[in-house]
Amino acid sequence: MELDKARLERQSHHTVDTWGQQPAADRACIFLGDDGACRVYEFRPNTCRKLLVVTDPALCNADKHPPDSVGRWFNWEAQILEAAALEVFGSGLMPRML
Repeated sequence: MELDKARLERQSHHTVDTWGQQPAADRACIFLGDDGACRVYEFRPNTCRKLLVVTDPALCNADKHPPDSVGRWFNWEAQILEAAALEVFGSGLMPRML
């Protein structure tokens, strides 16, 4: 699978606070295909695995819907395990880590 390295480079210059200032196309997950489906679902990052969307996926479009309209299932055990793994193995925003 070929990644859009130019988009990753642009994304890597943003923080959590400035992420929304990018054009919509640049904010999109690098792993989404042209059809909007995840191309790495079997091997998706922990971030994708621990926060499960339980509402219509169309609500995830932050340009059309407020972020609080997305229903998510949250699991504290998953959060604790991921935090421990990040402490041991390091962390960073995905564009920088890739």
